[in-house]
Amino acid sequence: MSEEKKIAGLYIRVSTEDQARKGFSLPEQEKRLRAMCEYKGYEIYKLYKDAGISAKTGNYRPAFEELISFLHSKLHSWYDKDDKYIDVVNEMYEDNVLDDDDIENLDLSKEKDDYER
Repeated sequence: MSEEKKIAGLYIRVSTEDQARKGFSLPEQEKRLRAMCEYKGYEIYKLYKDAGISAKTGNYRPAFEELISFLHSKLHSWYDKDDKYIDVVNEMYEDNVLDDDDIENLDLSKEKDDYER
C-alpha cells in the first residue's frame, strides 16, 4: 500500500513593522512553515507571500487571492463528481480559512442553492 503524497501551499503575511520586530517576520514565518512541512513530510507546492498588507476586511491581498483561486479550482476538480465541493467550502468557512469576502469572490453558481452558513 503506497502512502499518499501530501502537498502544501504556504501563505505568509506581515502587515506592520511592529510584527516583524516581534519575531513574526516573513523569513521567520517561512522558516517555521518549511520546518513543519519537512517534519510532516509535505511537499511544498508554492510559497504565497503578502508583505505589508493588512488582513482587514476589504484589503486586497494578491498572494492570498491567488492561493484561494488555486484552491477553488482544485476543489472543483476534486469534488465536482462527488458533489462535496460545497461541504468543503463550508468546512473551510467554519474553520476560519475562508471569510465572508472570500466566499463572495468564489464562483458558487452551481452550488448557490445548496450553500448554507
